[in-house]
Amino acid sequence: MAEDSVRRRVEAAIIEARKIAGDKDVTIASPTIIQQALGLGLVDEVCVSLVPVLFGAGIPYFAKLDQGHRMLDDPIVVQGHRAVHLRYPVRH
Repeated sequence: MAEDSVRRRVEAAIIEARKIAGDKDVTIASPTIIQQALGLGLVDEVCVSLVPVLFGAGIPYFAKLDQGHRMLDDPIVVQGHRAVHLRYPVRH
């Protein structure tokens, strides 16, 4: 029951953020929130930046997806300085 309440709050927060952002992007930079937002179908695009650093620790962003794997479309690739930025549209 508490988990359902958390999901409703996540959904309400993202909807509110979209209203505030208008035509700008809303970025989710939290592993637990992005996992819930993907499960709720509220994510349009997943952005991944690859950099030449291995941290060896941290929280996996996509390790706990309630509905299993999610299909992403082919990425838009942006070459940066010592980084590659990948923007994957989420299939709904």
